[in-house]
Formats: sequence, structure tokens, C-alpha cells
Amino acid sequence: MFNTLKSKFTLAFIIVEVVFLLVIISFNFVTLEKASDELVHQKIEVSTELFVALIKTPLAVFDLAVLDDAMESFSHIKNIDAVLVEASTGQVVSQFIVEQELEKSLFKKMMQDDKQGYTQKNKNFRFEKRDVLYEGEYIGRVYFLFNTSDISSVVSQHKILSIFISLIFIVVSFIVANFVGAKLGKSLEHLSKISQYVANDEAVDIPTNSTSKDEISTLFKNMKQMQTSINQRNKNLNITLNTLKQFVHAMDESAIVSKTTPDGIITFANNNFCETSGYSLKEIIGKTHNIISHPDNSKSFFQHMWQTITSKNVYHHTIKNRNKSGKTYYVDATILPLLDTQGNIYEYIAIRYEVTQLVEAKNKAQAAEKAKGEFLSNMSHEIRTPLNAILGFLHLLKKEVHDETAQSHLQIIENSSQSLLTIINDILDFSKIQSGKFTIETHSFEPLIEMDEAIQMFCAKARDKEIIYTVFIDPYLPKVLEGDLTRIKQILFNLLSNAFKFTEPKGSVRVVVSYDKASTIFSLKVTDTGIGISKEKQARIFNAFEQADGTTTRKFGGTGLGLSISSELAQLMHGRIEIDSIEGEGSSFTLELPLKPCEDSQDYSFYKNLSIATLYQQKDFEEIQALRYYLQKLSINEIQVHTPFDDANYDVLICVPDTQIEEKVKKSQKNTIFILNKNSNSSYEGNISILNSPFTSKSLLPILKPSKVKELTEKEPAQEDIQFQGKVLIAEDNKTNQMLIGLLLSDYGIDYKIANDGVDVLTMFKEEAWDLVLMDENMPNKNGLEAFKDIRAYEKKENQDKTAVVALTANVLEEDKKTFFEAGMDDFLAKPIDVQELERVLKTYLFPS
Repeated sequence: MFNTLKSKFTLAFIIVEVVFLLVIISFNFVTLEKASDELVHQKIEVSTELFVALIKTPLAVFDLAVLDDAMESFSHIKNIDAVLVEASTGQVVSQFIVEQELEKSLFKKMMQDDKQGYTQKNKNFRFEKRDVLYEGEYIGRVYFLFNTSDISSVVSQHKILSIFISLIFIVVSFIVANFVGAKLGKSLEHLSKISQYVANDEAVDIPTNSTSKDEISTLFKNMKQMQTSINQRNKNLNITLNTLKQFVHAMDESAIVSKTTPDGIITFANNNFCETSGYSLKEIIGKTHNIISHPDNSKSFFQHMWQTITSKNVYHHTIKNRNKSGKTYYVDATILPLLDTQGNIYEYIAIRYEVTQLVEAKNKAQAAEKAKGEFLSNMSHEIRTPLNAILGFLHLLKKEVHDETAQSHLQIIENSSQSLLTIINDILDFSKIQSGKFTIETHSFEPLIEMDEAIQMFCAKARDKEIIYTVFIDPYLPKVLEGDLTRIKQILFNLLSNAFKFTEPKGSVRVVVSYDKASTIFSLKVTDTGIGISKEKQARIFNAFEQADGTTTRKFGGTGLGLSISSELAQLMHGRIEIDSIEGEGSSFTLELPLKPCEDSQDYSFYKNLSIATLYQQKDFEEIQALRYYLQKLSINEIQVHTPFDDANYDVLICVPDTQIEEKVKKSQKNTIFILNKNSNSSYEGNISILNSPFTSKSLLPILKPSKVKELTEKEPAQEDIQFQGKVLIAEDNKTNQMLIGLLLSDYGIDYKIANDGVDVLTMFKEEAWDLVLMDENMPNKNGLEAFKDIRAYEKKENQDKTAVVALTANVLEEDKKTFFEAGMDDFLAKPIDVQELERVLKTYLFPS
């Protein structure tokens, strides 16, 4: 019932008043007035000092949560009707107002008038303000409004009563009032001392009384809780500050650090900055970073940097600088804009690490890569030039020489030259892949036709080594696929070359080409019965210059680049090559590529109605088994017979002939009898057609239709030599190549003249009209590109139509081709000259005779 200070004070005063009613009131009139003023003053003083002490630290670190906690604690204290905390910027950061006691407008007016006493609606208020200092620096201000109405009311009442109280009772009342006031004063004095300890960040144990519920006890309890919260926050803050200091120290020791104003003026630089730049701190502060900027840095470079950081984004780049002595150095720089509480940039901090050695190493590597490319290009040109003559004259000799022994020798020379050309191409491809300059070109192609042509190129090698060569090309392959056919063929050639190289005579090589429509995976599998590869060596077989063991290259030849290049090409086409091999038994390499179908597979429903008879001996089982893959895929019924006349209920007889059954087959009246001819040059007439091994969908399917028998058995008329009309100007400085190209063009009936260098080309071009110019690149006096530009300039000047100019060169790198076409040349022929490519060019730019 008497829990509050007000009630306790009133109770004591009533007791005194009853005993000494008339005397004490008169005598205590003045004393009571002073006591009430002193009480109000002390309470105001203690409360303001305590509150200022509590909010000093959170206001300094701008911790609004702690400010709100302090405000919440003071909102429960009687007589405090309003508190407002203002930051040094004038911004109000926290406040509360007991609105039922006070109008906000009055509090605002009090703040503006800056008076101590106010009265509103018979209520008295005291207004106080206190500046908040932190380490001697002004950080804000606190405004307090205390309600003194209850005290004023009591005093006023007792003033009226004191007239009737006797002097004796005044003395007694004064004693009692002083006793109560002294007790209150002691508590307030204790509270004041506690506030001083807290203000000075000194440790203090705040006492609490769990049984008491008056205002002072409540305030002590709240202060205890607040102290615990502040101690924990200070502890966390100290840990964070300590970590930050360590981080700053570590960064300062390892990095080059500087800070600038938003205008780029340097305000701070660490020792590393000074040591790297060669400038003292005095020379740097107040300057911009232009003091170390290298003249090679472009204006656009800095425009991009400023655009990035002024947009409040982090900028990261390698920057070229120059120190005080003029020496160039490079830094890996990160520039961060620092923002204030309003989101505005108030400072930039730049953190840099010197990377001069790294940049110089990169530049050296690029220079070395360029030198390597130039070396390979020159090497390719120098080797291809004599190879061009060798292969070209071989082509001419093979047409003129008919002696079998001489033809055999010529074939050996041609094979050796082609092997050398393959080695050159492998080295160039490997170099381009390693330098990242290799490009994949996607275009449409017909897999049934293209795979058939590629696979047939190894038939002669199979015959020479007496290797059983079988092929299955899924007839249900999409008619058109999209991919880099050239590189797919290159991988196939590498896999087949290895298969035939490492397979002994009487062994076998099998190729399977298929397509999974669901996953759009094109699969190409090459299996052989060669030497095989051990498990431990399979892991590195795709590495450059690696083969199964050190003797492989000496025994079988090759560069050891084929599989490495094939694997790299597969990855560039987003595919892969897998190996399955057993040492001594053979190997299987599978290429899988994701290829987009452009046109669906053909319709083979006609073949389902066919019935095929097979006649073979056990030694020919492998070829028949290869045939069965096609029959099963096309749902064609197979009948095994023992003689050609076992059963008349079949449409086609397929057999591997020998002397015993050939005559019987020839005498057969069956119109649809075909012979599977293995490595034979025999010719048949009538109802017999030849299906050469290895056969594919392209060669097998047309001859299965009975209606096609007569059409296919008719001999094609011999193709006459192609002849052309036109005049060709050859720009070539090598005498051997001049002779070769001249002989090749003569075979086509073409009129030609030869220019020895780039200067002669232009002179001869001006003297006559030409249909085609074959332009070498590496020539004395003036190279091919320069001569080409002179020709085009002359044509423009004389208002002439453009003459077709084709690059004929040993510079076959992709960048060389690109250079020729970008310059405006019409076509490209590589050395050594491929006769089919030469015919293509002649057909394109000349007229047939």
C-alpha cells in the first residue's frame, strides 16, 4: 500500500502533522519549501547525470538499440514526462513523451524557449538540458522534462495549513521532514556515485533489493540489467575491434594501401606504397594517383575506372605504374568506395599487390608462343614446298609408268611422303590446340555418305596387310547432322590408322557408326585385334607424345600426337573418347559427340519384305556376320543355304565365292544373285553384282533391290580426262614447283605463264588478260599478299573486272587462311597440291573444253 516514495513521505508527514499540527506547520513553512526544491533539484541532477552516463557510449558508437533500452528504463521513472536525445548533427535519435500529461507542442516550445519552469493546466514542469561529451568531444545533447506538480501541490496545501500550526509543531514537523529527506538523500547520493562510476567506465556493483518496489529500487534493478547488457556489448565490440586491428595490420604488412577523397586526392598511404612507388609520404599526401600512373595508360582506361567506382561498384584491374625513378611496375588493384550512413561516397580505399614478375612472365610466354607459331609456320612452309614437288611429280609419274615394280616403288615413295605430311599436320594441329587458336566449325553433312567415303580409304591398307576389315554404319542414322565433319573425319582417320598400324596380318579391324536419337549422341567405335594396351598405361595414352611404351614409336612409327589431338578435338566438340583394351588381345576406341539432327533417317520399309539367302564357308563367317548386322537392323529375313539352288523362295543370294561354287552361281537363272567379293578384282556379268568388303549401307542397300540389278551390272562408261579452257598466271619462285604446276595444268589443256616473284606478277598481269591467277605467298622482292593488293589496285584504277586470284601456298595455318580471305582472295590451295582440290578450283573459275 505504501510502496512509493510519495506515499511513504506523505504517511510520515501526516503522523507529524497530527501530533504537532498547529506548531510544526507554521515553523516548517520555509523549511518545507526549501526541502521540496532541494529534493526536486537532487532528483533532476541525479537522473540527468545517470541518463547521460548510460547513453554516452551507445551514442558515441551510434548504437540505437542500447539507446532505446536506456530510454525504456527511464520511461518508468515517476515525474519524468519527456526525454529527447539529439546527435551532434541535430538528428533526433531517441525520445519518449507521456502524452496524457503533456502536449508535444509544449515540449517543442520549451526546447525553443530554453526556460526552466513552465505551467500548463495547473501542472508545473521543470525543463533541463545536458550536453553529452565523449573523451572531451561533443557528441550530442539530452533534453529532460520533469513533472513537479505533485510536490508543488503538497507544498501549496501545507502553506495554507501552516498558518494555523503552532511554532512547536513546526519544529517537530521540520525534524520529521528532515529525517525522511535525509533518507531519500542518502539513496540519491548513492545513485549519483554509481552514475559517476558508470560515466567513467569504472567497474561498480549495483545493489538491488528484491523485496522493495519503490522507484529507486526499480531504477537500480533496471540499471543492473542495463549494465549487464552494456558490458556484453562492450565485450563483443572489443573483440570485433581487436579482429579488425589484426586484419588491418596484416593487410598493411602485405598490401599496398592508399585512401583518397571522393575527388581522388590521396589522404593516406602505407609504407608499402612508399617503398614501391619510391615517393615519401610527404610527396604523396595531397596528390592524385597520376603521380605514379604510367604514360601508356589510356584516357579511356581511367574513364572506365572512375565510371565504375563513382557508381559505387568495386573496381578490379591490373594497372601499369611507374615509380619515382621511372621504372615500370604492375599492380593488381582493387578500389572500393566507402559509404556513409546516407549512402554517399565519402572516401575511396585502394588495395594493391605488386604483380610485376607475373605480368612479365605472361608477356614472355606470349612472345614465346608467337615465336613458336612463326617457327611452325615457317617450318611447315619449308617442308611442304619440297613435298609439293615430290607428291605432284609422283602423281604424274604414276600416270606415265606402267611397270609394276616401278609402280610399287612409286607407291612406297607416295606413302612415305603422305606419312611425312601427316606428321607435319599433327604437329601444327597440336600447336594450335595448345595455344588455344583451334576453332570448331559447325555445318551440315550427310553421315551415311561421308562416313562411307572416309572408311573406304583404308580398304587398300586392309588388303596390303591381309586384315579382315568390317564396317557397320547404322542405316537409320539421321540423313543430315550438324557438326565439324573435317574434325570428325580427322579423329576417325587417327583411330583407324592406329588400328591398322598395331594389328598384325590376318587380324581384324571393325568400325561401328551409330546414333542415339534420345540423347542426340553420335557414336563411332573402332575395334582391333592388335597389341592392346595395359591398364596402367591407358591412363596416359591420350597425353601428347605418349605411346604404349618407348619401343612403340621405333617399331611402328608416328609422333605420338594422334590420340592426344583426337582427344582434344573431341573435347572441343563437347564430346569424349573412351578406351577399352586388353594387352595382347586388342583395343576398342569409342568417340561420342553430341550432334544435332537436321533431317531424319531415310525410309527403309521396302526391305522388310525381302528374303536373303546366304551361302558361305566357316572361314568367311566374319564377313557374313557383318552382313547380318544390316539384315537384322532392316528386319530382313535371312535363309542359310548350302548350294545356290537349295531354295527358290528368296530374293537375293549373297555368298563368298570360291572355285567350287562360282560356276554353279553363274549358271543360276535367278535374277537376284549377288556375290560378296573379298579382295578380288574379278568381274562378273549378267545376274551377278559385286559387293566389295568392307561394305556399308551406301554400297549394300541399292543392290538389294531386284529392280536395280540390271542398272547396277551395266558398266559405266569410262570417264574421259577433264580439259579446261583459259589462261592461268602462276606466281611461283621455286623452279621445281614451277615445273610441277606447269605439268599439272598442261594435263588439263590449260595455257599458262609463270612469274618468278611478286614484281613480275604485276608486270605480266598488265600485259595480258588472265582467267585465273595462282598466287604463291613467300616470294622474293614482293610477297603474294602485296602482289595481290597491287593487282586489285590496278584493276580499280583501270576500271577492270576482278580476276580470280587463288592463294597457292604452303602457309596452311588457320590464321594464314584467314589472312588470305580477309585480304579478298577468292580461294585457297594448299601445298602439297591435292589434285582433286586443284580440279575443284579449275572447275570453279575456268570453262570446260
